[in-house]
Amino acid sequence: MEIIPLFNQTLDIEVATEADVGHVRRLGKALGDRGGMDEMQRERVGIIATEAARNIVRHAGRGRILLNYLRFGDRICLDIVAIDKGPGMRDLKSCMCDGVSTGGTAGNGLGAIRRLATEFDIWTELDAGTLLFARIATPGALPDWLQLAGLSVAKPGNTVCGDVWSVKMTEDEVMLLVADGLGHGSEAATASRRAATLFQSSLQPVPELLGQMHEALRHTRGAAVAITHVQRRGSSLNHAGVGNIGGSIVNASKRNGILSQHGTVGLSFPELRPMLYNWNFPALLVLYSDGLHSRWDLQDHPGLNRAHPGIVAALLYRDQRRLRDDVTVVVLRRRPPPPERISA
Repeated sequence: MEIIPLFNQTLDIEVATEADVGHVRRLGKALGDRGGMDEMQRERVGIIATEAARNIVRHAGRGRILLNYLRFGDRICLDIVAIDKGPGMRDLKSCMCDGVSTGGTAGNGLGAIRRLATEFDIWTELDAGTLLFARIATPGALPDWLQLAGLSVAKPGNTVCGDVWSVKMTEDEVMLLVADGLGHGSEAATASRRAATLFQSSLQPVPELLGQMHEALRHTRGAAVAITHVQRRGSSLNHAGVGNIGGSIVNASKRNGILSQHGTVGLSFPELRPMLYNWNFPALLVLYSDGLHSRWDLQDHPGLNRAHPGIVAALLYRDQRRLRDDVTVVVLRRRPPPPERISA
């Protein structure tokens, strides 16, 4: 059983039989154990993984489970994402109720997942499929003012992903890195992981940090790298990127691109011009490597922009992935501001 949770790499498991359900459960629990989860957390992971995979087999026939382990210091998240292109659910609200089943079972699967998960969302479209996102997390794993999810999946046939995404945070600010080593496989991973290691250890501002990465990656293949900085207070984000990392700010009716400059960190480095963009609730920030097609539009799925970032990332992965490369998709959203108190 191969487990590779390093640098936020996502495990992508095909599910089509009851044997696959057991495989997903064992992988999920083993990943939680390797990540330091306690017995109760591992049991929750096992139940959620089992129910999510079994729903795919019984209702869609075939699909995929993504397992993504994240660690921020001593804080842990394990994301379980179920993806299929089955018939979808005609009445999602009823399907969430215990005792309701269209497959001859006890009908407790979705309700159990929702109760056990720290964060949960589900998205379904008739004749187009269903996506489910469930996260098990230790308290305070992510800031309470931000929703965040992402995935990095290796090119089919490879066991190592040449892409990396990484986060570092305080209570009031978050910095996000997406790096794509040139090509794919272990040499691409060497470059991107070197960038991520420096990202986590350096205290330099973004322009200087990217300059450090350029020097550190000189004897590698090089990488496309983008860094985004957001703060709790304010309505904007700072972004700087070199190479082909895509970015968009997505509202209900429009999608605005985020620019990276031409070049390759480690090979050809431009004069950096960090950019400031307006970004506030409910807009999504989507960053992605070139393993994803760039001509996507969330308006093709009405209401999707209101879904959990984990659902958005999963749908883009399912529908827009290029199969000839590694792919990374990371999605952020500010949480809604608390309601204002009205003085008596």
